[in-house]
Amino acid sequence: MALRFHIKAVPATAAVALVLSLLPARWIAPWSADLSAILWIPLMPAAHVLAGARAWLRPPMGPGVIDAGSAARIQEERDHYRGLWHSERLRVADLESQLRLVATLSQRSGSEEGLVVARVVREGDSARASLIDAGTAHGVQGGNPVIALGEVLLGRVAANPDRWSCIMEPINSPSIGRIEAVITPSEAGGMASASRRRSIRVQLAVDSDGFWAGDIDAGSEVDLGDEVRLDDPTWPASARGLRLGAVAWIGRKDEQPLRGQILVRPALDSSRVAQVVIRTNPPQEQPP
Repeated sequence: MALRFHIKAVPATAAVALVLSLLPARWIAPWSADLSAILWIPLMPAAHVLAGARAWLRPPMGPGVIDAGSAARIQEERDHYRGLWHSERLRVADLESQLRLVATLSQRSGSEEGLVVARVVREGDSARASLIDAGTAHGVQGGNPVIALGEVLLGRVAANPDRWSCIMEPINSPSIGRIEAVITPSEAGGMASASRRRSIRVQLAVDSDGFWAGDIDAGSEVDLGDEVRLDDPTWPASARGLRLGAVAWIGRKDEQPLRGQILVRPALDSSRVAQVVIRTNPPQEQPP
């Protein structure tokens, strides 16, 4: 009997729910809220028990507290962006250094010749060629001087450079052969002392240790530390006067007592240079 009553009450309940759903919310809100609160009373004890069990199984995290997985991901992202920031800082410093170098060289050499800033992508030793990331597409030709630090001659571009790269022959490579240079007084002893001495021409050849050896007159005024600069007519005019190195040893030749000998230490080790500047030939004027 009771089951049959419940079954008959279902259509009536559905009809009442349908009518209530069609009524405006402002009509049913005042009394439906109170009715729902009364209906929730039997369920409140069980809800409190279940909420306590959930808090016991998974304690709520306080403000600023994250789980271990999230902390690891955040730390990984932080390290990634920190590395990018340091990389960009170094790149900006490198670009600023290149701009200062080009500006200095432009003031010294004038505007007729080109300056190509390039990187050494494969380093060789002091007697072996190095690969540079600049080629004919940048105006580079065989024989162009390769310099560093504004005035130090490192070598020259080998013959037949590629479109995007070239080979640099170090200045103290045996393949370069003999070079003519001039010994200029060092300014370390003072300008007055340097101005009283004359420059001395010398022909240099590479020895087995990567130094240059040259003969001078026994009475020549040469001191340790004097600068040695290129003055060779077989080299491009843009290379004349570039610094090769400094006098590191002075002695006499046993077989020729009236002749002296010097050893010149290169100003830079080409195998330890990462950035160079290539002085290209001035553009040829087109006939009218």
